Amino acid sequence: MNERTNLLLPLLCLALSVALPSATRWQTLGGTPQRNGFTEASAPTQDVYKAWQPSKVPYVQGQPTISSTGEIYVTTNSMACVKYSRGSTEPMWSFAGQGNFNNYQGISGPTISDNELTIYPVLGYYAYSVDSQTGTQSWATRLPAIPLSGPLIVSNLVVVGAPTTCALFGLDSRTGEQLWTHYLNGRFPCQSASPPILTGGKDNDQLIIASATFKEVGSRNTVGYTVVAFNLSGGVVWNTTVMNNPSPAVNNIVSWPIFTTDHAGKGIVLQGFDMKSVRDVVIAFDAATGQPQFQFSVPFQLFSGGMAIDNMGRLLITGFGAGLFHLNGSQIWMKKDGNSAYSVPVVAGNDVGLFGDSYNGILRAVNLTNGTWLWYIPSKYVDNAVASNGVAVGPQQTVAFSATNTDFAVVAPRSLAIAIN
Repeated sequence: MNERTNLLLPLLCLALSVALPSATRWQTLGGTPQRNGFTEASAPTQDVYKAWQPSKVPYVQGQPTISSTGEIYVTTNSMACVKYSRGSTEPMWSFAGQGNFNNYQGISGPTISDNELTIYPVLGYYAYSVDSQTGTQSWATRLPAIPLSGPLIVSNLVVVGAPTTCALFGLDSRTGEQLWTHYLNGRFPCQSASPPILTGGKDNDQLIIASATFKEVGSRNTVGYTVVAFNLSGGVVWNTTVMNNPSPAVNNIVSWPIFTTDHAGKGIVLQGFDMKSVRDVVIAFDAATGQPQFQFSVPFQLFSGGMAIDNMGRLLITGFGAGLFHLNGSQIWMKKDGNSAYSVPVVAGNDVGLFGDSYNGILRAVNLTNGTWLWYIPSKYVDNAVASNGVAVGPQQTVAFSATNTDFAVVAPRSLAIAIN
C-alpha cells in the first residue's frame, strides 16, 4: 500500500453530483461490493478531458467512490465531509470529523450504503455513519487502531481493517457498536494487511476475506503470510497460513485479494505476492476451504499495482508492467516498460482498463481486447502518484481519480460536456 503524504491537514470526503441514476451498483473500493476491480459502468474510449475540479483542490490520497446519481466521495486530509451539488465547486454541507490526521489514513473513499442514504467515512481513528443528504452524523466509533481502507458493508455489518496492526473490526451498521475484532498475524508482529473483501453469494452465505504478512520479532524480514475467511458473525471459517522459515521468501502481499470463479464455477480467492529474488506470483485459494488451488508467475514486479477481473473472468494485472491473463497464467497481452509504474487497476463494463502511471504522472485507459492505449490524462504534476488505489467509474462515462500533490478531477468524453457541467 502506498503511504505518500506528510501534510498536516485532516481527512475530507467530497461529494459531487454529475447526473443520471443507474441500475449499476455504485459502491466502493474495487468497483463492486466484492472489491474485485470490475464495474458494470462504461468508461470513455476517446476524446476525454478534465470535466470538473473543485475551485480549491484538496489533498486526496485514496480512491474516489461514486453514487448512482454521480455523487463522488473522496477521503482527504482535512477531517471533514463536504458535499458538492451538480456542476458546483462550492460545498453544500460540511461534516467535521474528530482527531488528528495520520499518514496511514485515506486509502479509499467512504462506502455508500445500498440505498445510498448513508455514507461511511473513516477519518483518523474514527468510523462514522453520516446521512448522505444532510451531512449529519448518526454515530461515531473510535477504533483501537487506524484503519487503512474504506469500510466494507455487508448486511448490517461495517468491516474496517487496520494494516499496521493486522486487525479487522466488525461494527453494527445501525449503531456503530463494535461487535468483533480479529488480529490476522497471530503471535508474530504485523508486517502489513489487506483491506477486507467479500466472496459471492447472498449476504448470509458470503465470507469476509482478508490477508496479511508477518515478520520476525525485532526485524523487518517477512516470515510468512495468512489468508483468513470469516462469516458475518466474525467466526473464522478457514485460515491458511504459510511459514517461510528458515529463509524468508515472501516479501509482501500485493494490493488486496479478489474473489472470482474458475471455469468450473468454483469460487476462488486470488492474492498477488511480491517475492524476494524471484518472479512475483498470483496464488489461488479455494474460497470455501482456503486450500491452495494453483499459482502462476507474473513476468513483472507487482509492487504498486494490483489485479482486477473483467467480464470474461480474465485478470488485468498491473505493477512495473501491465497485462491481461487467463486464470491459468497464460498471457493475452502485456506491456512492460522500465519507465512506468502502473497502479491498482479498475475494469469498466465496456472492456476498458483504467490505472495510473505514477512515474509519468498520468491516468491511462487501455483496450482490454488488444492491449492498445485508448487515451491518457496528465495530472497537475509530473511526479504525482496517480490513482494509487484505483479510480471510480460513474454515470455518463465519467471517471473520478485522485493523485498526490493536490490533484482530484473528473474525466469525461467531450460529447457529454453540457450534461456534466
